[in-house]
Amino acid sequence: MFVIQSEVGDELSQIIAQENITPVFQSIMDCTSEKIHGFEGLSRGPETSPLYFPDKLFKQAEAENRLTELEVLCRKKSVSAHHEQKLDGLLFLNVSPLALLDPHYPKGVTLKILEAYNIQPSQIVIELSEKYPMVEMDHLLSSLNDYRQQGFKIAID
Repeated sequence: MFVIQSEVGDELSQIIAQENITPVFQSIMDCTSEKIHGFEGLSRGPETSPLYFPDKLFKQAEAENRLTELEVLCRKKSVSAHHEQKLDGLLFLNVSPLALLDPHYPKGVTLKILEAYNIQPSQIVIELSEKYPMVEMDHLLSSLNDYRQQGFKIAID
């Protein structure tokens, strides 16, 4: 299906405005105990949308300089769904280095989301996405250290 770029941009705006993201969870197993260690929160756009699949959704957000906004929305939706479904174990949240390096990245937003559900940072793993090159390592490490100091766990996808 051929989609005009402006239509896809309008689609992204609509998805963000309506918070029309569906979180899905992939279990993460502990190979030693053969038990579920936690769940990775993954995000999908609306099923009928050209932005349903995450690669297209996040690529469009990056192209429109809305990656941070989309990631915060996905984080909010994943935390909410994880809580509502009463899933055991850790929740792994994907974060792109590009979003962490965004000067407009909202500081403390993840803690505020967790507070709404009475979830401790120690129950969350900030998983640095491998899909983006890691540039500005000093700034990136500083951001990750901020998360660590708040009690979050850190992993690289």
